[in-house]
Amino acid sequence: MAGCLLRASGLNFDVESFLKGSALRPAVVYKKGQRRRPASRGPQTASGFNAVVSAREDSLESQVAEALSFVRTNTAELQRLRKFPGVDEVVLDFACPQGEIATRSARFPAELLATAGGLGVDIHLSFYLVG
Repeated sequence: MAGCLLRASGLNFDVESFLKGSALRPAVVYKKGQRRRPASRGPQTASGFNAVVSAREDSLESQVAEALSFVRTNTAELQRLRKFPGVDEVVLDFACPQGEIATRSARFPAELLATAGGLGVDIHLSFYLVG
């Protein structure tokens, strides 16, 4: 799992049309109705893509720094994505490995929140067990 992913999706999102002229490079593209893995999760309910923003999994602080750089570098493209027909959700999803830690806190600097939020990009934090 990458450290931070940009996730964009929508019920009527024409992903190929958006990506045709985009500088964003998807790691995964999926389409509504496509089978998911595991199959027990049912078919995809929306179309979209995921792009790696930060491959760092070791430090949330590193992910945040790389995400802020990504948002600044891709401001115009993120604005185009947010306004693209059929897009329902644009999210920066940060990975937070839990390991043996019972609790964990995360701090997102106001600069990232204001910059991403100003573009209509939500912030998610995904906790997952390792070990």
